[in-house]
Amino acid sequence: MTNRLSIGSDSNPLIVQLTEYEGTRLVDIRRYYKDRKTNELLPTKKGVSLSRRYFTCLRDFFKEASGSIDDWLAGGAISVADQVGAAMATRQTAADQAAHEARPFEVHSMDGGRGCFFSVTAQGNHYDVRLNESHPFVKSLHKTTLESAGGCHAKSSNAHARELVATLLVSFRRATELFDGDSEMNADRLLRALEYEWALILANYTDSQRQP
Repeated sequence: MTNRLSIGSDSNPLIVQLTEYEGTRLVDIRRYYKDRKTNELLPTKKGVSLSRRYFTCLRDFFKEASGSIDDWLAGGAISVADQVGAAMATRQTAADQAAHEARPFEVHSMDGGRGCFFSVTAQGNHYDVRLNESHPFVKSLHKTTLESAGGCHAKSSNAHARELVATLLVSFRRATELFDGDSEMNADRLLRALEYEWALILANYTDSQRQP
C-alpha cells in the first residue's frame, strides 16, 4: 500500500502524500515536476503541508459543502460561491473558537534532570502536565509558596501556584500546536504569532478558572 496519490500528468503531477517533519505528521499536497536529466520526480514550492488540525478543518468543510462546490465547478450560479464563502466563514469561526478554548488538564509530578523542567502531553481532549520536582525552578516554587503562606494555608497556596504554572505551560503547548507544519515561516514572525496565540489561550484559561 502506497502512502501517496498522484493526480494529473506523469511529468507534472499533483501529489498527495503522508509525510513527517521533525516528529510532526503531515498531509502534503504539492505540485511535482520531472527532472529532464535524471527523469526523477522532484517537489516544487507550489503546495501545502497540513497538520492534523488543518486537515480536520478541511475534511469537515468539504463534507459539509461538497454539493455546493460541485455545483459551482459545474458552472452553477454566482450565488453558489457566496453560499460556499458563508460556509467557509462559519467553519473558520468555529475552528478558531475550538483552537483557543480552555481544555481540562491535570498536574502531576515527575523526576528528571536540570534539562527537563516540564512535559505536556495530550490525552484525548485533555492534557497531562508534569512538573519536574528535581528542577531548581520547581524546588524554588515550592519553597517560596510554603514560606510566604505558612501554617495551614501553605499546602493550598503551593497547589494554587503549581496550577498557575501549569496553566502557563499548557497554554504554551496549545499555542505551539497551531503552528504544526509551518516550518517555512520566518523565525521572528513565528515567535510573534506564537506569543499572540499563547496570550489568547491563556486568557481563556484564566477566565474559565475564575468562573464559580
